[in-house]
Parts: sequence; C-alpha cells; structure tokens
Amino acid sequence: MAKKLKKAKKSTMSPRTKNILINSFKGIISNQACIDNGKEAPWWLAVLFLIFSVLIPLIPNHIQMSQSYGSSFLANGSFGMDIGLARASAQLKKEGKTLGFTDKGLLTYSGTERDQEAIFKSVSQVNNQFNFKLYYTEAEGSGFNSLYNIISKTQYKEGTTDIYNKETDADYYAYTPSFVLLSTKTIAAATFKENTTKMAGQLYVSNGGLNWSNTKKTDLVERAVAKFTDENGDPLTDFSTLDLATISQDNVKAAYKVWKAIFNETYIQQRDKAKWTNTLIYLGVYAGLMFFLGLMVFLLTRGKNNPFRVYNFWICQKIAYFLGFTPAVLALILGFIFAANFIGQMAFIMLLSLRVMWASMRQLRPVYTQQ
Repeated sequence: MAKKLKKAKKSTMSPRTKNILINSFKGIISNQACIDNGKEAPWWLAVLFLIFSVLIPLIPNHIQMSQSYGSSFLANGSFGMDIGLARASAQLKKEGKTLGFTDKGLLTYSGTERDQEAIFKSVSQVNNQFNFKLYYTEAEGSGFNSLYNIISKTQYKEGTTDIYNKETDADYYAYTPSFVLLSTKTIAAATFKENTTKMAGQLYVSNGGLNWSNTKKTDLVERAVAKFTDENGDPLTDFSTLDLATISQDNVKAAYKVWKAIFNETYIQQRDKAKWTNTLIYLGVYAGLMFFLGLMVFLLTRGKNNPFRVYNFWICQKIAYFLGFTPAVLALILGFIFAANFIGQMAFIMLLSLRVMWASMRQLRPVYTQQ
C-alpha cells in the first residue's frame, strides 16, 4: 500500500507582521504609516530605524573629511613653494646636511642653523627678493607657535632682503615669502601671494596635531632628491655640480611631489582625529534630536481634546524614530551635493524637525467639537 504524501505546511506571515512590513515601506512617504508602526512595531525595529537614521546623514561629511590632505593648502598655487623646496633639498644635499629621524621618531637637523636663522633662503635673481625660506627649530608647544607667528608676520622691503620699516619704507610695498618650518615633533608651512603680505594658504595646527608619526622614517633630504636626474635623464649622483639657479623642471616636480607627500603624512593623525571628533559630535546631536522630537510628539498629544493622548512616551519615541528614516536619506543626498557646507551638515536636523512637526499638526492634531 503506497504511503500517503504529507502535505507541506504553508508558512504564513501573521497579519500584524505583514502590516508592520508594509508600513515600514509606506513610511518613506506616509506619516500615518510611521505613526501606525509606532503603535504596532516591536521595539527592536524602532531602534534599528533610529540607528540607520542617525548614521546615514553622517556618511557625506565623514567621507569628505577622509579625503582632506595636508597638501591641500597648495591647491590655489605653490607661490614659490615648489621651486623653493626643490632648491632647498638640493642645496642641503650638496652641503651634506641631513633631516633625519631618531629612534623615537624625532626629526633632527645636522646643521647649526636654528629658529629664525633659516637653514635655506631662496633669493630671486629677477627682483632680489626672498621667494622661499626653510626653517628648523627644536622649540615645541607655545615656543613653536610663537616662532611660527613671528616668521609668518615678518615683512621685507620690496626689491631687497631687508626687514620692512613702516616709518622709513612707507613708499615701498612690503612682502612676506612662502616658508616651511620644521621641528623635532611637528611641521608648519605657509604660502604668500607674490609681492604681498597676504597669506594664500597654510598648513598649521596650533595644538601640535601635525606630527611625524605617519611619516616614512628616512632622511627627508635624501627622499626629496632621490629621483633627481642629470641633463641626460640619468639618476643624478654628483650634486656638487648642480646649479640651483637652473634646476630642471623635472627635478622641481620630483622634489615637490615628495614634499607634498610629507605634508599629507604629517596631517594624517590630525585629519583622523578631527574626522572622528566631528562624526561623534554630530552623532550625539542627531541622536539627541531624535529623542527630543519624540518628547515633543508626546507633549503635543497631551491635550484633553487630543485623541492620541493614549499614546505613551515610548510609542511617541518610536513614531519619531520611524519618521526619521526619510529625512536621513534626503540628508544623505544633500550632504553629497553640498559637501563641507552648512546646508549639508544641517539638512537632517531641518528635514527631520519639519517632518515631525508636520505629522504632529496633521495626523496627531487635537479634535475640537462644536458645542
């Protein structure tokens, strides 16, 4: 006798679960669906919407800050920094001077120049002015900050390398050359527009956020001139014959590329610190906003004529969490459109506040009867 085949049991979704699932999708555009889910959905689904809602708007700013570089201060122009660094590297190599690192990662300079005595000065043959200076100091903290301020505010008289005097040189313009300031633990740099004292860009963090922790621990001079070539295009081995005044464009580009990489490396720790600090601050703000708007929904439904006063505090919180998903997605889009802009950073706050207030005035409003 053949055995009867057992009918497979059909797995059916409960009406409540089906309704919650439908409302989760409808809630993208429907406030009422979010309110219904606030009443029926389990707590863990509401918390999941909360997590997504506060994390999604953080993505654009987090990515934008991850793509910031120390060399970005040169984006508007090198202002003598490219040729100056190439010549400085070649001159230090010719003189046998080094910018190496100790076992503890501290930058050391083999020469005797320190502080305001530049280890390299580049003077233009056209107008006899400084167009670049390279400094080294062992000062740190406030001492380093003070030295940076002195160098960046030092003015020279046009057509000379003399300090500008406001009283005697009033008929001349003042200028400040671009410079790089190296120290045992940190670095700073600034570019100035030609023949002015107006700063064009700077790499500087007063709290010592720039450091050598992510920099390759090789001599900076050797690293900068490693790809120098002679007039035949062969690797340059004899720097004694190199004429700094006629240094080739290829060698300038090679040295400049290395120094920009050094600027980027020293900025990594500062960038990551700022990125995560900013992200955590906005995460706290967004989470606090979600809680606050849930509280507002609760308070706005407490009126005696409001039929929704039966919603307890937790239901009102869940309603706010479900309402937050669509503003989060819109804030994500606006964040990429207005990257590093006030609109992009504040989009989620504005959109979520508007949606919650709109839902409170339309779907959760009091009912008044004529007497």
